[in-house]
Amino acid sequence: MAEVRVDEIPVSPVVRESIKKVGIEALYPPQEEAIKSGLLDGESLLVASSTASGKTLLAVLASVKAYELLTVEAAVHGDRKAAYQALLVHPLGPSADRVQVVLDDLLKTNKAYLPRFWR
Repeated sequence: MAEVRVDEIPVSPVVRESIKKVGIEALYPPQEEAIKSGLLDGESLLVASSTASGKTLLAVLASVKAYELLTVEAAVHGDRKAAYQALLVHPLGPSADRVQVVLDDLLKTNKAYLPRFWR
């Protein structure tokens, strides 16, 4: 299997740069296989591999990619449900019992920039 470089991972440039800042330049074989099997395309996968083979990074990448897709869906269509799900799925997002409060505040604060949510 050809080596997959971090620059080739289909996530936002900010995420790729963050990964590289911690010294990761290429993926381990289990990570490559999971990504090539559709992990970042919304496929549900069970990854069983040895300790220190990159499973945690895969989980974070899957969560962040889902967040990116849901955020775009929410912004393009003014979809509050997708915005809620985006905040819920993000690994650094608010706890489940705070998502609605955070979303309401975010939308209110940025109302001028998010007109589709106010139709």
